[in-house]
Amino acid sequence: DLSALPAREGHRIDGILGYDFIARNVLAIDYAKHELRLYDRKSFTYSGSGATLPLSFFQLHPHADAEIRLANGETLKGRFVIDVGSANGLSLAKPFIDDHHLESKITPLVRQPGGGGVGGRMIAEIGRVAGLTLGGVTLSNVVTQLIVDSGGVFAQRGSWVGNIGGDILRRFTVYFDYAAKRMILEPNEAISEPFEMDMAGLQTVMNDSLTTLRIDFVLPGSPAAEAGLKPGDEIVSVDGVEGATRARELMRDRFRRAGERVKIVIR
Repeated sequence: DLSALPAREGHRIDGILGYDFIARNVLAIDYAKHELRLYDRKSFTYSGSGATLPLSFFQLHPHADAEIRLANGETLKGRFVIDVGSANGLSLAKPFIDDHHLESKITPLVRQPGGGGVGGRMIAEIGRVAGLTLGGVTLSNVVTQLIVDSGGVFAQRGSWVGNIGGDILRRFTVYFDYAAKRMILEPNEAISEPFEMDMAGLQTVMNDSLTTLRIDFVLPGSPAAEAGLKPGDEIVSVDGVEGATRARELMRDRFRRAGERVKIVIR
């Protein structure tokens, strides 16, 4: 049942393309061009400058190895699910967090809902790691979710330690060649963009028909809390822009930039 996802994502979701579809071709996700491209896997030859990473599969999910560098200089290696369905960047599972005492090493941390999926929402402690190296490419100051309060797969000890999601992958054109058990990361112009997240301290959700936008969570002590915003408030306009979808897109952009002054009309 995917009915809970459109309100969180802000657009229709009619289905999921999974392993059996991807494995039949070489698939490229070009985040910069907003394109999904399919190549015949028997004749495909890559000639670009991207980095090639070996993939392993567990329950048909693609995994790749990466290295995390903490602010104290410590480096940690692990195997991560490559999760194109996640909008987040780096997410770490609770056993990995506990084994390496990461709640005391990744600071400061902000506790808030950390996204979710078909199984519901998760609570995360959100901070930054100093670096993430993936296929020879190192990204700095990566916003990281420590999934510390979840009854789902992030609470289980397995062959992987976390997820690498869209906020990392969007900085590349990503090629998936499942038959050859490889992934190719070709950097795009977004590779140098800093990692940021919402600085207002609120999260929103749309109604089932995607016509209204309301506040779902307000972080205590945040600008949103200081402005008197509360869960359940309906957002009528953002800087004069009306319409739930347009207002939501504007908030995503504006709230990731420090020093912004934003006028929100609520009902």
